[in-house]
Amino acid sequence: MNEHTNHIESAAVFADLCDYTRLTDGDGAHLHFSGPADAVAASVELLALVRGSGLPCARVGVNAGPMIEANGDYYGRAVNVAARIAAQAAPGDVLVGEAAVTTSSDGVRFECVGPLTLRGVAQQVTVYRAFGA
Repeated sequence: MNEHTNHIESAAVFADLCDYTRLTDGDGAHLHFSGPADAVAASVELLALVRGSGLPCARVGVNAGPMIEANGDYYGRAVNVAARIAAQAAPGDVLVGEAAVTTSSDGVRFECVGPLTLRGVAQQVTVYRAFGA
């Protein structure tokens, strides 16, 4: 496991909010949380941790919605949209789909990026950039 991946796992454990982690190809990870507010807060914390480590900045996409759990993994539109949102993020960004913004907690600020056309997604998705308060 590389150092970047260790920081991803450390941030999830440190936040004590993540209930599922799957490492993806390269240096990516898929994290599942019990709710969008937890996902957004942990993502903001994750990027702060990575920034302070001297490692290349990560990019994060967060979305909320129904998912299917099968064979120890999560699938569905919400997962796909989160991955597409992450692909649009600049290094150091936490981009959040509108469904996750409306349920997020205090302590996080949002700036509207606007509606984005995402590969494989029929309708545009309004996306916000999340910041620590």
